[in-house]
Amino acid sequence: TYLHVKGLAFRHSNVSSYIQIGYAVEIGDYGLIEDCDVQWSDFGGLKIRQGTIARNCNIKNNGAVGIEVNGMQTTDPYDFEISHNRISGNNYRSFNPSWHAGGIKLTTNANGKVINNEINNNHGTGVWCDGCSSGQPIHVSGNYIHDNRTTYGGALLGEGVHIEISDHARVINNVIANYGVRG
Repeated sequence: TYLHVKGLAFRHSNVSSYIQIGYAVEIGDYGLIEDCDVQWSDFGGLKIRQGTIARNCNIKNNGAVGIEVNGMQTTDPYDFEISHNRISGNNYRSFNPSWHAGGIKLTTNANGKVINNEINNNHGTGVWCDGCSSGQPIHVSGNYIHDNRTTYGGALLGEGVHIEISDHARVINNVIANYGVRG
């Protein structure tokens, strides 16, 4: 809680040998991670929680997912912020993209902002809001979201932004490009 991490590089986490869903870096409530480079973890790159900001980081080449946000228990609008990051090349291990793979996965009552990021070439969905039903908004704006897709079981999967079982989502002023099925 209240941790500030700045200017560090994280590489080659093998956390899934210890726990089913693990991340190279986990920042607790009301933290700040900025100007960091998180790459080549075996499952997830970065996990953040309520009140946390992830800014100006490279989140690339992680086994399943770049960034996950979940576990919000707050009524504050715009509780987390993911801004000005470069999120690409995630899910190189080809986990099922219908489950938990791609650029950013927001779950379990997450509410906050995903703004001004470049989210591209992830093997799955760029930004996926799944179960974000806290009654508070999810705001996805100003992002350049492109070329997030993969094949799995012969099917072409992956979208730019996917809103599932979520309320109060605002998807505004993004550039969503290069999708063969749906943006």
